[in-house]
Amino acid sequence: ALYIARLLAKQLDNKYSVARIASSLNAMSVSFVGENLYVGDYADEVTADLKEKLKIDLDCKFLTLGEIRKIIGATKQSFYPRGS
Repeated sequence: ALYIARLLAKQLDNKYSVARIASSLNAMSVSFVGENLYVGDYADEVTADLKEKLKIDLDCKFLTLGEIRKIIGATKQSFYPRGS
């Protein structure tokens, strides 16, 4: 987890400490709203910068479970591109 946090800090040009990034990510959650529909409960300047730098949409909005899985898959691909 520390390695990932340091990678994120580097991606964010060391604008935030590892502790600040970890705190922000720990605060993130989603709530089940109804039939296959979820909404993000938390966003701040760290998540906004992650969205911009890593092209990961972390805004508070309604998503289906399939959309959440697509975001996670795309994120994995950005960290572990095929052929690397």
